[in-house]
Amino acid sequence: MSSIVQSNLFLKLLYYTQSTDAKVQMEALNSLVILSTNSNLEIASILAKEGAIEMLVNIAWINSCAKIIIMAIDGIQSLLAHGKIFKVIGNVNHFMKRFEDSNGIQTFEKLLEHPNKEIRDRVNAIKQEFFN
Repeated sequence: MSSIVQSNLFLKLLYYTQSTDAKVQMEALNSLVILSTNSNLEIASILAKEGAIEMLVNIAWINSCAKIIIMAIDGIQSLLAHGKIFKVIGNVNHFMKRFEDSNGIQTFEKLLEHPNKEIRDRVNAIKQEFFN
């Protein structure tokens, strides 16, 4: 995991998540979600600092492919979960601030009206876990 960060491979993942090729975008998103889910707070912080949260919110906002939106939601959830640690130790949750500053709340409001039930269910689960 640390070799991925040291070699800056995660920057390439962030770049490829913006691909217009849906297959490339899905592979990059999948790898990013796995990285964020299995990382420690240090790696998650680097991902957040490099714009992963903003990028995931943007993908969830503009994409029409349910699989890609679900992967973006999973990545957001994983990074927000890492951010909860900051709240526990009494510091500002920079992950949540990045989410809010990138119109994450508005994106989730829009996704609550999505025709795909799995998308709506995942957004509701995140709202309950992090916003109630």
